[in-house]
Amino acid sequence: MNYQIIKEFPHPMMEKGKRPVISIYVDTNIKKPDRLENPIRFKNLVKEAQASLKDKEFKGFKDLFSLFKEMEEDALFWEGATESLAILGDEEECIVYKLPVNVKSLAIVSDSYYIKPMLRSFQSYGHYHVLGLNRDNFILFEADRDGIHGIPVDEKDSTMEGVLGTEKTAPHLSVASIGGDQSMYHGHGGAKDERKVDQEKFFRHVDAFILENYSKPYKIPLILVGLDEHQGEFRKLTKNKYLINEGIKVDVDSQDKKSLHEKVQNVMKELFKKELKERMDIFSEAHAKDLGSDDLVQIG
Repeated sequence: MNYQIIKEFPHPMMEKGKRPVISIYVDTNIKKPDRLENPIRFKNLVKEAQASLKDKEFKGFKDLFSLFKEMEEDALFWEGATESLAILGDEEECIVYKLPVNVKSLAIVSDSYYIKPMLRSFQSYGHYHVLGLNRDNFILFEADRDGIHGIPVDEKDSTMEGVLGTEKTAPHLSVASIGGDQSMYHGHGGAKDERKVDQEKFFRHVDAFILENYSKPYKIPLILVGLDEHQGEFRKLTKNKYLINEGIKVDVDSQDKKSLHEKVQNVMKELFKKELKERMDIFSEAHAKDLGSDDLVQIG
């Protein structure tokens, strides 16, 4: 068995339903000579986890505890320690988070991973895409807690003109003779209908382009920014599962980067609270008897 140092949160391992599982948090020292104590702290926490397992459960964790021993003795592992470490494992795999904040050292054996110490860290450090959509063009951003940055996209993909070109819907005309050599042209549908057809074609292109080039490879939330009418039409046809329900209903061109970033952060904060509440409802049911309600994260 090997461990993985990861940044993805939440991680699919947390949803496996394997029971029991082990959660270890190490409040590490990052300065010499105090950091020499880190492996000792970890060793003691592993002992606490071992003591919490029943005899029949312990056998299934032999590989994990062997891995913990290797980690304890690995100088390079501790050389790269951050403010704290989160080490989560079951009978099959082990993942490690290097956290940028201090957490209390503890070891918990339970039916689900204890994730409370990581939550506030990942609330602040998430990444997401922001799609600013107009009727005939779009702009794309990547955002995190520190700011929002434009992602260059060629006009052949980001504008209706570039995407449709000569394929833009032309007015449908019929010809009627009015005598002699004269003819009268009748338009069917009108400009409004033609614009709607072209807008739908363009929006379908935008949806496919973002999904294939950004959402699928990066697997991060996508926030839609645009007028209410554009939001509605785009959401009717999108196939992007990373597009979140909460959008920002403003004209993206009316926003400077600072105000747009603030709005994006507010959306992600609410989304995080919602997901966090769902996770903590499951967690509290499994742990309330052991930890007490006062130890569970408060959502507010």
